[in-house]
Amino acid sequence: MRRYGYMSDDIDSDKRVARVLLIEDDPVFRELCSRFLTADLKYNFQVSAVETAHEALLECETVAFDCLIVDYRLPGHTGTEILSMLKDRLGEHLAPTIVMTSEGGEQAAVDAIRAGAQDFLFKRTLTRDALRRTVSNAVERGRLKRSISAGRKELKASCELLSRRNEEITRFYHNLSHEMKTPLTAVREYVSIVNDGLAGTVVDEQRKLLGHALAGCDQLATQFNDLLDLARLETGKVSVELETSTIANVFERCQLGARAAIQAKGVEVDCDIAPGIETLLMDENRIVQVVGNFLDNAIKFTPGGGHITLKAETLSEKSRVRISVSDNGIGIDSEQHAQIFERLFQVSSSNLQETPCGMGIGLAIASEIVKAHGSKIHVASELGKGAEFSFELDACEARQQAA
Repeated sequence: MRRYGYMSDDIDSDKRVARVLLIEDDPVFRELCSRFLTADLKYNFQVSAVETAHEALLECETVAFDCLIVDYRLPGHTGTEILSMLKDRLGEHLAPTIVMTSEGGEQAAVDAIRAGAQDFLFKRTLTRDALRRTVSNAVERGRLKRSISAGRKELKASCELLSRRNEEITRFYHNLSHEMKTPLTAVREYVSIVNDGLAGTVVDEQRKLLGHALAGCDQLATQFNDLLDLARLETGKVSVELETSTIANVFERCQLGARAAIQAKGVEVDCDIAPGIETLLMDENRIVQVVGNFLDNAIKFTPGGGHITLKAETLSEKSRVRISVSDNGIGIDSEQHAQIFERLFQVSSSNLQETPCGMGIGLAIASEIVKAHGSKIHVASELGKGAEFSFELDACEARQQAA
């Protein structure tokens, strides 16, 4: 094997190096090609030359070439045969290949391209500029292909890593909530026994402290249940049970559940159900969970004396009903709209006087429940102008007719 690395004073040492393997049994033509590639304006070509297919295979296994130039007629093999051998041996690592011939005509060119050659050149019409341009193009395409391939592998690896991390987090949620429920239940029972006076007399101050302890246990239980719900919903282990229910019953249950918070905050809550809306197909308990979350957030972010509306209205096609909870509270920054449904995210606002409680997964759970009903949560809000959360459900009559 011979190596050619001609350098001259006009060659820029900062030019990119490109390694070229020339598979050619004619020493005169090898020398000519090497000289043609010398002093290229774009690349500093380093040319290695071999005469046989065997030498080419050995060389390609030890050196990462940017381009191969193969003679169509070699002793014992054609250029296309050598190309096939190299493809079998190197696979996707095979460099772009240019086939050259002094005979064979158009059929030789067709055979070379079919075999996977990057380009084809005729020796009898070969010029310095043509060879430089063809080799440069092959090198560029090869490097672009490798860059894309590397990018895809890196992206695939990143996606797999994120998927594993997501699964780990989901398992952690599930295990944490599952393992903590039993000891938390025991703690609450013991506190309740003391609070009820079954373990001895309890004075008023002690009863007040025990009440705070019970409330804390209930809050922790709710949060652990939320974690368990989110883990099950995201893994598809919880399905919704669609039954005939009324939205009026949903609104009533949500208001009863939030009565204490409504009175403590001093906000007004009313319901607006459009005429003609009868029964809907839904998992009532899950929809109560969704609307209840919207209502809790509205109470939290609406100043005392504010107004909250639970609304149900028929859409234009009359087969869908839009459910919404709106308020005239502090609103949500538009930059946070895309994040509020992410788990563990909590809205931050300088207008919020008290520290937000909860774990920031209520809207993530609500989003999964609504998705399981074939809909999507929409949010409309501006800072200082309140917020509205809404989704759609199928009207019962429309679903039955479609069935």
